[in-house]
Amino acid sequence: MTQKIGSYIIKGEIGRGGMGVVYRAVHSLMEEERALKVVHPELSRDQEFRQRFLSEAKVLNKLLHQNIVRFYELGEQSGQMFMVTELLKGQSLSEWQKQRSGPSPEKFAYKILLEAAQGLAFAHGMNVLHRDIKPGNLFLQTVDGQTSVKLLDLGLAKSADDRTRTATGMAVGPPQYIAPEVLDGKKATPAADIYALGVIGFNLLTGQMPFEVTDESSSIMALSLAIYKSHQQGLPKVRDLNPGLDPNLAQIVDRMLFTAPGIRFKDGIQLSMALSKLQVTPSPRQTGHPPQESSSAPHLKSPADPPSAKPKVDHDHTNFQM
Repeated sequence: MTQKIGSYIIKGEIGRGGMGVVYRAVHSLMEEERALKVVHPELSRDQEFRQRFLSEAKVLNKLLHQNIVRFYELGEQSGQMFMVTELLKGQSLSEWQKQRSGPSPEKFAYKILLEAAQGLAFAHGMNVLHRDIKPGNLFLQTVDGQTSVKLLDLGLAKSADDRTRTATGMAVGPPQYIAPEVLDGKKATPAADIYALGVIGFNLLTGQMPFEVTDESSSIMALSLAIYKSHQQGLPKVRDLNPGLDPNLAQIVDRMLFTAPGIRFKDGIQLSMALSKLQVTPSPRQTGHPPQESSSAPHLKSPADPPSAKPKVDHDHTNFQM
């Protein structure tokens, strides 16, 4: 018997977790594949959770941009809430990084930063913070051999002026990607998203993190203290570890990682403007890399490339971590 939820025919399970189950589903009229996330019944009955779920859906509904995973609708059936989003084909940046070591090709890293910054620029322009930028939440969507970046897991996103659900200064996400002022208990701003993306950029361009964390299995408190101490001592510059990099790109990433948020780029709008002015090509002097771009890096679509129509499927993914 065909299972149907709302207007969607269930085609298979993608994954499950503490919040519910994610399915691959097809809209019965539009005949488009989408990701359908069904919340566990006990959570669906929790009024606080329901309000948060609804509020998050309202935030997602505003963020229609090519570098942000698309939200379609929120619904309820038989006492269970569900959310429908774009079904992505490809892999996360985190998954891609696990397949290699050392610095990434410079042009590849640049395009990751540029497209992620463009997604953040749109969100920040709508007065929305992401608050959990990390490699696992940057998805490399592959269509006809071309790859573009999508921001994922905006379930933690919130309006910058929304203080109703999260205490001011509450740290969200892995400590390695949390801005030092947020670790110190201050309110997150768009500059905190910029910092997190800067950590990703530093890691892509150097193959290392910008601070020393000897044991990543340590407690969150221990990791936070180690990172905070590194900031007090001063973080290394990108070109200290990879001298052959484009100096302008390295300077941008260094600025993204300043301890003081006021010195960083104010938001994704400023950052994307700065990045878009660069013409980055892989350098023959780049440490650990040949002159050409590595074949292990996906071919990222330039902003001027026309959209492709037929997706090449690697594996399915969804932005909603259950």
